[in-house]
Amino acid sequence: FYPNCTNNDGTYNKPFFKDIKLFDREINASTNQSKVDEMIWMEDCGSTGCLFDILADPNEHNDLLKGEDVDSFKGVHEEMLALLTNLNKNVFRPFRGELSVDACRASINNGGYYGPFVDVHEYYTGPFPKENFEKKIKNAALLQILEAISCDTVQNTIVSTARESFPFFALEMMKNMDKCIDLAFHPNFTPADFGINMDTLEQPVNQHISVVD
Repeated sequence: FYPNCTNNDGTYNKPFFKDIKLFDREINASTNQSKVDEMIWMEDCGSTGCLFDILADPNEHNDLLKGEDVDSFKGVHEEMLALLTNLNKNVFRPFRGELSVDACRASINNGGYYGPFVDVHEYYTGPFPKENFEKKIKNAALLQILEAISCDTVQNTIVSTARESFPFFALEMMKNMDKCIDLAFHPNFTPADFGINMDTLEQPVNQHISVVD
């Protein structure tokens, strides 16, 4: 399991969390793309791909196409690359639309539940959840905020600010997301409760488990 408590030493020697988005736009932990690739442990295999022996090298550190015996793997590499190319012909990636405040408006009107919002006015006839005065005020305020940030100019400003400021506290934030549980203080839990078979581990390990909030 990785990351885990064996490297939870404050240095953040772990792959950084990648999928951080704001208004469906990526927010990275650095403004330097090379640094981002390093932090998330990304390797670009290019158009020819990489080839790993996942039984002997489950962590995929040794690219067989860069080794001395590359010729011996040429056949299986070409076969797998052709298979991947063929499978990708049927990849379904439809356009899923743009972000719309109408979806949020429909959710608020439905009592907090998403529903159809394109050309389906009055599709739902009730019963609607009853709202007290305080709830109506909160919903009205929330809708005003959503309307305000639905503007492209506002979103661009927010995203730009986030991209500039996030790198300054990203690593510190991520350090605090892993917590080690000392099983000595939790006698009701064992490694088996987390799907760990201690008998199959090649190296002895401390009985610590890393969890993410």
